[in-house]
Amino acid sequence: MRRLRRCGTCVCASSFYLITSQPTTQAEAALVLPRLRRQRGAPPPISEEMGISRLPIFNNEFFDPLELADDDNFAVYREAELKHGRVAMLATLGMTLPDFFRNQLIPDDLYLSKSLELRFQDVPCGLQALGAVPREGWLQILLAVGFVDVFLLVQQGVDEMPGDYGVGYFGLVDKARHENELEAEIEIGRLAMLAFVIQVVEELVTGQTVAEFWSSLAPYAAN
Repeated sequence: MRRLRRCGTCVCASSFYLITSQPTTQAEAALVLPRLRRQRGAPPPISEEMGISRLPIFNNEFFDPLELADDDNFAVYREAELKHGRVAMLATLGMTLPDFFRNQLIPDDLYLSKSLELRFQDVPCGLQALGAVPREGWLQILLAVGFVDVFLLVQQGVDEMPGDYGVGYFGLVDKARHENELEAEIEIGRLAMLAFVIQVVEELVTGQTVAEFWSSLAPYAAN
């Protein structure tokens, strides 16, 4: 107990020093201000954020060719990256799973539009589904997505990590304890964005869905 009190006294004294002391030189300011910013709960500098890839081809700096990000707006770009990554993960599965497991995933008697006698089984996979779904259906989808994005998926507080929205990543909100899992989400989201673009380009070039394309390669793999 005595040690805990002593440590608490040291922490309070150091905090009082950081807040009240005025650095007299530029070197002292460089040492004091970063510690003061972390103590106040401000976001860390970009160089200490998760998912910052440093490659020699970028002179060991993170990839930002337009120089848009800085310490003040990085949280906004990170939130946008997480949103796009999560949507891309779902989109990648949506371009693949219904094609491979249509009969298992979609019941025969499930209607997309009862008035038009349009069943989900009648909607083709891949990009061809864009023309099969009626405009009223796309309007409902856009309204639902817009409602979720504007009213539900919003930051709960200024101290909340970007993309948490009060629940975190499957309940993981502690960056210190779950850094590996949270960084994995960033990396997988980036991979999913690339994968979805490749899927779209493949279908535009070949005219085949993902399942049809891989099925066409099966004879070559067998040989």
